[in-house]
Amino acid sequence: MGYKKQVRLLLILTFVLTVGIFAVFYFEKESLSILSELFGKRIYYSDIAPAGESIFFLSATLLLSLIPLYFLKEGIYKAWRKFAVIYLPIAILWIAASDPYGGGGYVGMLDSREQVTFFVSGLFLLISLILIIYKSIKLRKK
Repeated sequence: MGYKKQVRLLLILTFVLTVGIFAVFYFEKESLSILSELFGKRIYYSDIAPAGESIFFLSATLLLSLIPLYFLKEGIYKAWRKFAVIYLPIAILWIAASDPYGGGGYVGMLDSREQVTFFVSGLFLLISLILIIYKSIKLRKK
């Protein structure tokens, strides 16, 4: 599969995931009743809020990173993919290991899952953009 197809598939998947999670939280009552019917069990907002927020921010930053990659060269995508394949599993593990409600932080003031999610997502977006810009400048000189 060519890199354009990979980027397009990732864009579609992250867009659907981001919009889907946003819809669940925006239309809280209606979407939770639909999810409750699907799973045959009453689902409450407090049950899904910590995980949903984490997934939303990670998918949103992934989506923002993928948009410029669709229009750039394959070498830039491959360099970014190497970074993302290593970074995202570590970030997901860190978020999953953090306390959903705070207490006992790992790094400085990062003591809740929400803070860890914001930090990890922001860092991912920052590093992704720096890497994309650096590689595009480097490949342009060749």
